[in-house]
This record gives sequence, structure tokens and C-alpha cells, in this order.
Amino acid sequence: MYSVLRPIMNKWYGDFEEIGALNETRNLAAHQSDITKVLYKGRSPFSDPDCFAQMYFDVWAIKQSMPKFFWHTIEKPREKLRRYYEKFGEI
Repeated sequence: MYSVLRPIMNKWYGDFEEIGALNETRNLAAHQSDITKVLYKGRSPFSDPDCFAQMYFDVWAIKQSMPKFFWHTIEKPREKLRRYYEKFGEI
């Protein structure tokens, strides 16, 4: 889904660019037998506390932005359309 929505998501909010790197790191951690090979932006979240903290805040920023993105791209236009139909009726 992210690959389809990537252009609009990245244009709307720059932190969404981190989704790909976070997903790759998650997959490596889940499927890699050697955790020293798991890297996020060139650093290991298992040995570098700053890297782990950066991952945490990147995920937090994305989780905070997703509802806003959903509201602006789906709910807000739906609400505008509903108000239009209430005022002017069907075309």
C-alpha cells in the first residue's frame, strides 16, 4: 500500500519517507539470524541507543501524522461533499 501512496504521502509530510527504512529494518530484525546485520540509516538499533531512539521517534512522528493525513485526504473531502449535497442536492 505504501508503494502506491508514496508520492502523495511524501509530498504531504516528509516524515513519511521513513516508512520504507523502518519497514526494511523491521523485516531484517524479524528474519535475520544475526542481529549485527540489522541496520537503520547505517547504524544498529541493537548496539547504538541513539539509533534506537531515532527509530522510536520516527515511528512516533509517523503515527501522529497518519490520522491527520487520513483526515485531509479522505474525511475532509467526504465532509465537504456531504455539505454540498445538503445545500445543493444531487446534480
